[in-house]
Amino acid sequence: MEKPFIPVRSLLLWVLTFAPLLFTSYISPDLSDQGNHLPVGTCHLVLSKGLSADIMGSMEFDTSLSKGPNGRTYSVITLQMDNAQTGNLKSLGFLISRPNQAKGIALGSYNIGRRSEGFLPYFDGIFGFANSKLSGELPFFASEGTITITHADSGNLTGNMDVVFMNSDSKRLIIKGIFKASRAELR
Repeated sequence: MEKPFIPVRSLLLWVLTFAPLLFTSYISPDLSDQGNHLPVGTCHLVLSKGLSADIMGSMEFDTSLSKGPNGRTYSVITLQMDNAQTGNLKSLGFLISRPNQAKGIALGSYNIGRRSEGFLPYFDGIFGFANSKLSGELPFFASEGTITITHADSGNLTGNMDVVFMNSDSKRLIIKGIFKASRAELR
């Protein structure tokens, strides 16, 4: 009579040896370690929509103050990726707006939780859009996520993003990454 445990033991040894390699063979890159080495005026993004694309591109920002119809002052940051070298991502942009912050937007995390009613420079929140070659001509709009600003001065804006976008067909596009944007007029 043959011992049935030899194949089981061999299989168990194989699983314990190679399973960790299978589970770690594709792990999205840790972008936080690359933030210190990212050139000013650039971004490194990971795009996922069924497949992943690693995107390096240029990014710029601008700041402004706007008065809303209610008379309140809003501080606005415009953050936009230049689409010249983006591959699968045609365009990406954000408006980050906060009321009563005449000195500018503070460092910290800004959550995308509710959809703004348009591309107005006076609202409380984040409006984001993305256009991907993977989705045809349907634009995506930010539906949830976070943009964190870790450093800001007169010429540079550094941070990271983890944003979920949706289009009118309810397709999702997830963009994660880091940026070191340069001021638009200084480029």
